[in-house]
Amino acid sequence: MKFANLIILILLISSCATVETGNKFQPLASIPEDKATIYIYRPDTYFNRGGWPEIYINNQLQTSLLNTSYIICHVMPGEHRIKAEGSTWGTNWYPGPVELEYTFSAGISYYLRITPVQTGSTDVQNTLTESAMTNAVLGAAIRLAVGNLPGWPTAITLMEMVDADTGMIEIQETYRLVESNNKRTGETEPF
Repeated sequence: MKFANLIILILLISSCATVETGNKFQPLASIPEDKATIYIYRPDTYFNRGGWPEIYINNQLQTSLLNTSYIICHVMPGEHRIKAEGSTWGTNWYPGPVELEYTFSAGISYYLRITPVQTGSTDVQNTLTESAMTNAVLGAAIRLAVGNLPGWPTAITLMEMVDADTGMIEIQETYRLVESNNKRTGETEPF
């Protein structure tokens, strides 16, 4: 009986981390000349693998970004606010929320990496670049203000615009989100 319970527990836990996705990364054959193209991706991480942040552009929900997934967004040139946030109970995402304001230019592809990191780990020190530092500090400050559930790890959400060469390498192992379970397709309409 204990063995059967163990098998059921393993199946339940592994089903929580299952990601319904489409094809492995393929860059668009052509990008719109009058809009900016943003690849928003989440590389594989062991930490918080079963959780997901919801991605907003200008306060409009785009999708839930699952582990090893990406979406493609087209935005009009200009400044846009991108936010990643979740909740401990609704999306199993306990790293804090984070926002980024960025000015996008038409006809250019951008790569935005979103990663959950447990604070105090060497990953934090090794992955923080100057542009990510502000978001990491903001996420940590929000986490301090809101607090954690007792016994839950403290974590932050790193959101960083990376150069095209880095983005193209990192995004290779991700899969495009498909419409499923109230998640939107992997490409959004322009704002």
